[in-house]
Amino acid sequence: MEKHLKVGVSLVLLVVIISVMSILLTVTITTLTDSEGVLEGAKNEKEIIRYGQIKDKYEVYQMDKDVTFEEFLSKLVQDHLITVEEKQTILSTGKITIGGKEIVF
Repeated sequence: MEKHLKVGVSLVLLVVIISVMSILLTVTITTLTDSEGVLEGAKNEKEIIRYGQIKDKYEVYQMDKDVTFEEFLSKLVQDHLITVEEKQTILSTGKITIGGKEIVF
């Protein structure tokens, strides 16, 4: 009889542990993938940083015009700060929106 009691307690303990782990996993996944979660926040921060880097490089370009505007944009593409499509947008409109903020060139 004692042997069956030990096995029963072990099974109950196993079910409780699995239940707690399932709850923790659900909370973790929700936190990471929620619209205001960690991953979305990281994407927003990345765009804010990219905006600042482009803005800083543009200010340096304005002070030291040893390169053409086309060369400046090509350097931004080379540094992976803008895409080729964004470069074309800048050339055609003179501005770009990054992270909800607009840079006018």
